[in-house]
Amino acid sequence: MELIDSNNLTDSMKLGEKREEKFSVICNKEKFEISAGRYAELVVTVTGGNAENYKLTLGFEFEVKDRELEWIISSEGIANKKMKIDEISELVIPSKNNPIERMVHIPGGQFTFTIKILTPKSSEYQDHAKISIKLESLRDPTLLNSCSTEITIVATIVALKVQIGKEVEVARDLGNKVKQNKIDYIFSIFVPGETSKLKGYVFVETTQPDRMLSFIKNIKGIKGVVKGEMDISEIMHYMTPRAAVETLQVGNFVELIDGPFKGEKGRIVEIDVANDKIVVELTESLVPIPVTVRAGSVRVIDKE
Repeated sequence: MELIDSNNLTDSMKLGEKREEKFSVICNKEKFEISAGRYAELVVTVTGGNAENYKLTLGFEFEVKDRELEWIISSEGIANKKMKIDEISELVIPSKNNPIERMVHIPGGQFTFTIKILTPKSSEYQDHAKISIKLESLRDPTLLNSCSTEITIVATIVALKVQIGKEVEVARDLGNKVKQNKIDYIFSIFVPGETSKLKGYVFVETTQPDRMLSFIKNIKGIKGVVKGEMDISEIMHYMTPRAAVETLQVGNFVELIDGPFKGEKGRIVEIDVANDKIVVELTESLVPIPVTVRAGSVRVIDKE
């Protein structure tokens, strides 16, 4: 039987010793683009490593206009060195820019926890924060890893429910109030076009939805607010005017409202989408007369 020199054994083969494992720290998102007063929820996954205690450090870099506004940091799924739940709940002020440090227990294998960052309600457009999450083994400080994410404050769209037919009036009153009060967190006010099927809504582009909701309280015609927010790309197809020809169909009974045949009535018998023209057969003459007119020069009286 061959004898093995114990001096040649690797650390992982020696009795009673655990093999040191490297570990990875991965953030599920590299960047968030959200409005003021909203949460960025960052899921952090730790893979590999031994079940042991670590030093968790959250570092912050801010590029913001108001460095005294409070950013609220919280967590889900973090336990302390005694393996008891010990969640983070801290305020971070950019002017002080202090890191958050916590001694935590990571069970090894694959483990996830969540860091929540609540942006200040008064954050301004393009305010920016970079957050780093670093884990360092308490047993061996050379075993460490990290990941990071970035948060940028952007504008969002809030939909207001208004009285049908009063959309333009509400938008005008809101716009005047914005100008009078020199409000800088409301950028745009949108009203769907007359040919849009979306009636009874006004859309507001803002970086501070909560402040905007307080601002509109006394404006007549506003019935409520649609829950949730949306990106401007989600509503642009409502804002783009439709060509008049797209609203018409062969067989529609129409009245001509422009041109030499103004006041005459007839039925659409042909539609030329490419040239935005239609052929209307006038029905009030003794002999039906087909005439070619612009699609925008008729008003639908009845749809067949």
